[in-house]
Amino acid sequence: MAGRPGPVGHRDRRGQRASIAIGIAGAECRNALISAATGRQHDPFAVTQRHARSAAEPDVRPGAAYAVAVSDDGNRAARVDDVDEMALVMPYVTVEYGTGDNPVYQVGGKSFIFFRNPRPDAVDPETGERYADVIVFWVESEADKQALVQDETSPFFTTAHFDGHPSVLLRASRIGELTRRELAEVIQDAWLSRASARRAAAWLSAHRPT
Repeated sequence: MAGRPGPVGHRDRRGQRASIAIGIAGAECRNALISAATGRQHDPFAVTQRHARSAAEPDVRPGAAYAVAVSDDGNRAARVDDVDEMALVMPYVTVEYGTGDNPVYQVGGKSFIFFRNPRPDAVDPETGERYADVIVFWVESEADKQALVQDETSPFFTTAHFDGHPSVLLRASRIGELTRRELAEVIQDAWLSRASARRAAAWLSAHRPT
């Protein structure tokens, strides 16, 4: 939407545009990501079963191995398993599992993406059935949140449960409305919103547009 940032091209908190860096990480969580759509009840902000899987020790220097250029398939429709791949390519990321084995991606112990179980605030407007495939992404600010959820062309949404919470929701069944490149930027910005100032600054320094 003109005059308002959308899923691609919005700026991070330091006013620097994060370049798109898509990497291919191990996909051990793919089955969990896909099966998460079946959902089992748990507190969406709690992680009760803590057995973390860490990404490889990152090198945040320019040209680091974890950061690669946009691949030829950057314009293809995003898929659910891209969330796992691109979240884990960011540095210092661990994965925790809540009740129901839904993955929660964290940096420095702070969640920036999680797969949510069916909840009464997110339902099909026609049938009243709870959505079983909601993914939650953190955002930097309320302005960023509103830019995404108010854009009629965007698949992102929110509910009253998340009023005042710096996050947007996306159904896995609609993730294909984003390109892989667009999803990468959403994930990067989610990570930047939760990483420490030092880690965020190092990542941005290593990924300035050329």
